[in-house]
Amino acid sequence: MTNNHQLHNAFAFRRAGGAVVIEEKKLTAALLKDTVYSLADNRKKRENMRDSLLKIAVYDATQRIYDVIMETLKS
Repeated sequence: MTNNHQLHNAFAFRRAGGAVVIEEKKLTAALLKDTVYSLADNRKKRENMRDSLLKIAVYDATQRIYDVIMETLKS
């Protein structure tokens, strides 16, 4: 069971300004199309979203995961 982890992750990205979230229960073809076209037509918004995501990126995630695995194997 995922306990909506993906949705929680999506909301975190949205709070940071780096994503648009459409919940499945609200999703329609028209809403998806409008959202995609809106982003496609707004370069500044896309750049702002990119910049927001770069601010929260975890650049050493691979190393962190490796460290946890190695520490777990040692115990």
